[in-house]
Amino acid sequence: MLYYMIKGGGNIKIEGKNYRFGDGDIIFLNPQEMFCCRIDSNIYHERIVLHLNEDILEGFPKECGKLLSPFTNHKKGENNCINAKTVSKYRLDLIIRDIFILSKRAGSHNEVLTLCKTAELLGCLCEIFESKNDTDLIKSTDHPTVNRILEYLNGNYTKQLTVDIIAREFNLDKSYMSHLFKEHVGISLWNYVIFRRISYFNSLIKNGLTIDEASHRAGFNNYSNFFRLYKKHTGITPMEYKKSP
Repeated sequence: MLYYMIKGGGNIKIEGKNYRFGDGDIIFLNPQEMFCCRIDSNIYHERIVLHLNEDILEGFPKECGKLLSPFTNHKKGENNCINAKTVSKYRLDLIIRDIFILSKRAGSHNEVLTLCKTAELLGCLCEIFESKNDTDLIKSTDHPTVNRILEYLNGNYTKQLTVDIIAREFNLDKSYMSHLFKEHVGISLWNYVIFRRISYFNSLIKNGLTIDEASHRAGFNNYSNFFRLYKKHTGITPMEYKKSP
């Protein structure tokens, strides 16, 4: 997902990192990153949000797959925001507006033009991140303890976990730990675990596993509990997701 803030500002928490963004800035996220966004409600805001499917470059030469690397290869919660000066320098604002306009027009020729503009956008993003110029990016703030908890959760979310187990791992009071985590990540600690498991389940399903196999591998050991949580957090059933394109 790519989020272009035309006008306005706010804060976004991505995997424990907090970013302040404003007019002309761009935020981008891969499907595995957990985030919580708050827009400043006291000022007018306008934005364009692009959702990019993983197969968007299907049909392009195979080497074009590397154009998705800014989304797929960056470490979770790091280097997610590009400042307005860089956006303007690389004409990303104009490219995004072109994509938005073309996507609203009917006709196969407009679909082709939209794909070409999207490839151009991805190419510019690659150039920005390959340059390794820190001045192109918006700096984040984070919390060392929360980062350690996130690292632990990302490596262990498929295992048998409880809030008590996690608190003992870090020698923290579980109420304090839960409050600290939600303050810096934007969602509760346990919902983070559930979202991680659901995301992994979805990837396993798309790779051909059965619902039962995928749910167990993702860390859900009780199917009825898994079904309830999946429907609650996604709005659809696991079977509906499996049958989706």
